[in-house]
Amino acid sequence: MLRFRKSVRVMPGVKLNLSGGGTSLSVGGKGATLNVGKRGVTQTANIPGTGLSWSRTTGWNAGTSNSNAQVISGIMELAGKRLDRVEAIAKKGDAIVSRLNKAINSLSGGRGITPSKLDTFGKRVSFEEEKMIVLEAELEEAAEIFVAMKDKLGSMSFGLFGGSVKRQRNIGIVAIENAHSETVRVIMQFNKLADSIAEKVSEIEVNTD
Repeated sequence: MLRFRKSVRVMPGVKLNLSGGGTSLSVGGKGATLNVGKRGVTQTANIPGTGLSWSRTTGWNAGTSNSNAQVISGIMELAGKRLDRVEAIAKKGDAIVSRLNKAINSLSGGRGITPSKLDTFGKRVSFEEEKMIVLEAELEEAAEIFVAMKDKLGSMSFGLFGGSVKRQRNIGIVAIENAHSETVRVIMQFNKLADSIAEKVSEIEVNTD
């Protein structure tokens, strides 16, 4: 099927989109775009450098909502999902601790520490450490994204009658700051866990020499 689409630059930041489905007007550029067409108004926003974006369409019958309010809502939705992932990673950290404690306890069971047990234990530690590296990298990324989200909210401007939306923005900033603090706390837990593992492995090596 052949499709025709062409964009004509009307002025800086404004493009006229021509296609077989009709004509629409796009306003904006990097960070946020407003597209006005026969279906209604589509608002697309993103946080540069994070790969995060969202898009919402408001039909003409429903009227158009405050753009800032929708951007704030979109950011908070993404922040909530990211925080859920941080909490899931924290639980994974607890599971790693449980498995390693079980592995340590198994060393002294039965006939005591043997070369075979040491080999199995070493493989278990290496496996868990690799998982920790991946999870900690994801936590570091989450922390950076929360900072970018906060900066995005902080850079928003409001009109004379935007007081209620501005309050919504301020509440969002506090929530994201708390999410960032929680992420940093989990990162510190992972760092302590890594130190604890290294200390325990060193202790076992000394006792088996």
